[in-house]
Amino acid sequence: MHPMLSRLESDHQRMLKMLYTLNAEVSKFYGLHRGKADVDTILSILDYIQVYPEKWHHPIEDILFAHLAQHPLADQHAIAEVQRDHQRLEALSDRLVQIFGELRLAQSKAGLSVIRLCKHYYTRQISHIHDERRLFLDAEKMLTADQWQRIEDEIEHYLDQEAIDERDAYLALLRQPQSASSTATTVHESRK
Repeated sequence: MHPMLSRLESDHQRMLKMLYTLNAEVSKFYGLHRGKADVDTILSILDYIQVYPEKWHHPIEDILFAHLAQHPLADQHAIAEVQRDHQRLEALSDRLVQIFGELRLAQSKAGLSVIRLCKHYYTRQISHIHDERRLFLDAEKMLTADQWQRIEDEIEHYLDQEAIDERDAYLALLRQPQSASSTATTVHESRK
């Protein structure tokens, strides 16, 4: 696998772990998992899902998919759909952050409609990752060494050392052993 695809897949693995935790927390609202749902954990996960992909993951995929789209055998519909999904999922993330922020302020439980929305979000995110993985396989087969080099050059131009340092600092905050509540606050504060 091309190193850039390995990095994107590593991002996907991290995202899947976050999504599984999100699903477990939401499931606590209606008793499918033990314990009380932690809204701060949910907000921390949603914050990650908003920040990391929008700043450091999707722009890289956009560069990759733009090059892949130039290949005559590329699935143009699948590429366009994945890119539209980015916008739809970002809007859905925004909505869930708003809902859970209001639930935290009101100190109330999520209702059935919120739980359904979360389940929809969870399944759409996972489906989106699988769709992207199929495109990664296409890129691996279709792109030449020359095209990969041009992609890497564009990525280096977009993701300069300052952006890499910012990304690494953001990820380090996520790895710190602290409560979900303080992680959500710390991560949110680092975005300002």
